[in-house]
Amino acid sequence: MLAITLPDNSQKLFEKPISIAQVDQSIGSGLAKAALAGRVNGELLDLCMMIEHDAEFSIITAKDPEGLEIIRHSCAHIIGHAVKQLLPNANMAIDPVIQDGLYYDISCDHSFTTEDVTAIEQRLQHLIDKEYDVIVEVASKAKAIEVSQARGETYKLRLLEGIGESESEIIKLYHHQEYIDTLHGLMRVRNFTQDDAHIFCTEAQIQDEVSQFIDLVFKVYQDFGFETILIKLSTRPEQRVGSDAIWDKYEHALEQALNDKNLKWELLPGEGAFYGPKIEFSLKDCLNRIWQCGTIQFDISMPEQLDAQYVTENNERHTPVMLH
Repeated sequence: MLAITLPDNSQKLFEKPISIAQVDQSIGSGLAKAALAGRVNGELLDLCMMIEHDAEFSIITAKDPEGLEIIRHSCAHIIGHAVKQLLPNANMAIDPVIQDGLYYDISCDHSFTTEDVTAIEQRLQHLIDKEYDVIVEVASKAKAIEVSQARGETYKLRLLEGIGESESEIIKLYHHQEYIDTLHGLMRVRNFTQDDAHIFCTEAQIQDEVSQFIDLVFKVYQDFGFETILIKLSTRPEQRVGSDAIWDKYEHALEQALNDKNLKWELLPGEGAFYGPKIEFSLKDCLNRIWQCGTIQFDISMPEQLDAQYVTENNERHTPVMLH
């Protein structure tokens, strides 16, 4: 028997694997109609996904904090289908939910006109009125590539190329009859450049070096017109190198550097790299999308691996600190 534990600790028993939608229906038809998704053992899943083992379960509706994001995500899929019906040669890219709504990156052989937008809105309303079904299929990477190639979705293919083989099991294909959207992958870019500097310094120089870097980041961002900068301090993950004493020292150093400048920042426990804590500086674009750009972090392991040393004023050899 399959045991589903509800938020009030009551249980429902089923003889075989069951979909989230079917669990919702067993609880009540009204609640099933309002359901947008299900939370299974803490993970948000689509209504059509199957529950195959005993699980803690709750229903997600529009009243839940996650509800609005799910509605926006579903809306993005319907937008994609409306566009593909009207403009079959349109090439679909990404459709992320953002703070104040959603957007869809679409490549087309002409710029959208006011008439195009009106037609898309009308088709959207038509699909909503007919309660258009969206079906999810968990597919292999090979299957997703095959489908995208058949439909000439070059941007989807580029996104799929960025997925490792080990990730293939989590690719989802959203079937809207003739239109398929791939939910996974990297953001579409035209160019990518990564600048990476490594600073070797003494422990006594840490605060000054971090302070100078923060000033540089703010100056560069402001030169490009970015005034809102989100700062996060990521601390030790469960799997890491180095002793707790070293992590304590370096985490405190980054925290002190931020506080000395009276900056507002958010703590991200466990989100640091395995080799050291870091400060992340993220930007908001005109669509309120957040992009994590500059970072400064410690590398606990590299100086020792390089056998790097410097001679102190007392003629002693010490291992330097590495910041990058």
